[in-house]
Amino acid sequence: MNFENLNLSQREIAMSEVASTRESAINTISVKIHLHTISPSEAKAAVDSVLSKADAFFAILDREEQLFRLKYSDAPVSLSSILDEKTKDDAASYMNAADRQPMRPAEELYRSEIIPLCEGGCIVYTRFHHLIIDGFGMSLFAQKVLDVLDGKECRVDSFAANAATDLSNSDASFWQNYFDEAEFEPAIFSEKAVGVGFTAYNFSCEKDFSDSLKQFARDNKLTPAYVFATAYALYLAESTGKKDAVFLMPRLNRTPAQMNVIGCYTLLVPVRVRVDQKQTFAELCRSVETASREASAHKNFGYDKIL
Repeated sequence: MNFENLNLSQREIAMSEVASTRESAINTISVKIHLHTISPSEAKAAVDSVLSKADAFFAILDREEQLFRLKYSDAPVSLSSILDEKTKDDAASYMNAADRQPMRPAEELYRSEIIPLCEGGCIVYTRFHHLIIDGFGMSLFAQKVLDVLDGKECRVDSFAANAATDLSNSDASFWQNYFDEAEFEPAIFSEKAVGVGFTAYNFSCEKDFSDSLKQFARDNKLTPAYVFATAYALYLAESTGKKDAVFLMPRLNRTPAQMNVIGCYTLLVPVRVRVDQKQTFAELCRSVETASREASAHKNFGYDKIL
């Protein structure tokens, strides 16, 4: 399989597209910005300003059999559109349904829509294909839109100029021995959600729990993400009755020079943790943090090669 002008993160996304046996929305992410006091026309002007300055939105994917080539034009492929006015509930239903639909990379890599609300204000609803943007880039897009609405200048560094990635590495030996004598297997859960291939859950932690979690993280010099990852590792180990838990963590693959680039630079890294029942939860948290950092140091080997 040949790739031209794609970085390592994009190559892995492209490979997952090829490996997929059916169309799915697995490689599509979306951002929803609820603007209570902004008119649809003001929101459109702000979104179009960001789309016009971030060249990730100038890209189209030229795919011919085993060749993937990212091409750039001189302008964004498309600008935002303003939809008919909807109630908040109708807008939520519309976005939930749209989130389930796959995007066709050869035809569209993003779509931005402004939804006027009957109750006032509007929602900026933008869908992206992972080939051009990751979670950090999506957050950066949202922040840039809000900056423009706040009267700030929109500055975004070039994605095309930063796309190439040096694939040379010496990480093979680390991953070759990473799973030696590992004791793990896929978790089998007794309860399975009934659905049609897509299920959305709205969940929010009670404030007392959220405050306690943040305090626990501060006391142990951790980030909340590692606390949740540790709970997941413990759950996997107990569900399978094995001593090891292996799960994927997204790791930011941007250099300092790429922090202002709207684009795709996130890599998935498998993290293996040995769960010892004699450990305290805080000790297990530190084990997860250490394992994650060790694996992350070798992320540039590429998940497809690790597999």
